[in-house]
Amino acid sequence: MKEYAVYILASKRNGTLYVGFTSDLVKRVYEHKNDLVEGFTKKYGVHLLVYYETSGSYEGALQREKQIKEWKRKWKIELIEKGNPAGRDLYEEILSAEGGLDSGFRRNGSSLIFQSRKSYVNEEGARMDSTAVSTGKKSILVVEDEPAINRVFQRVLSNKGFEIETVMNGIVAQTILEQNDYGLIFLDMRTPGMSGKELYGWLKDKFPQKAKRVIFSTGDVMNSETQGFLVSTGRPCLAKPFTPDELRTLVKETLRRIGDERKEG
Repeated sequence: MKEYAVYILASKRNGTLYVGFTSDLVKRVYEHKNDLVEGFTKKYGVHLLVYYETSGSYEGALQREKQIKEWKRKWKIELIEKGNPAGRDLYEEILSAEGGLDSGFRRNGSSLIFQSRKSYVNEEGARMDSTAVSTGKKSILVVEDEPAINRVFQRVLSNKGFEIETVMNGIVAQTILEQNDYGLIFLDMRTPGMSGKELYGWLKDKFPQKAKRVIFSTGDVMNSETQGFLVSTGRPCLAKPFTPDELRTLVKETLRRIGDERKEG
């Protein structure tokens, strides 16, 4: 049965509030967080999911949204604090419901660093445990600056026997790719430091075989410039937000395609 959600976003705890209605909560919150929705939330930086409720009735959810919007601010805050007293961001919770999250991160000063089974890489590009080098078909590098999405990659693909390394900065990824080899490389189009487009161009020039293993990821697939770029590269793309099945299927199909190309070569 299709579910509809009424949700409240906040700029911070007890900050500016926004009430919305959607038939796809994961996708809609992702769009708000990445400023893909023009208007209030983008203008005022209202990105934290602090409350949501679901309903099987379109009319019921729509009426509930209207009701909450008309409430006094005090009542909205009371509703939020009843179920979420700390005002934490619930986005990871809904991602967990979709695909499961796995805690694979640790702190190094102010940096959030992913612990893979082979090594650590900090945001400045320093290699720790540098004797470990990723090689082979079962290693996947994920260049993505959203920790929650990185955790979904880890949980979904580790369960299929893949070894996942993640990095949240394109310049750091460049350093890693100079040293290591991977069966697949996921590049977010908007990664800070060096964008996915720029990193792919560098790979194509310096390591053309590695460039053939790239899968792009983006939440902006409808943009004409993005579509033109993807067509020009011929590389597959994972549209965000995605389901675990979509991720698994794309990995399987891309590895099969790479294997076929090797046989033909």
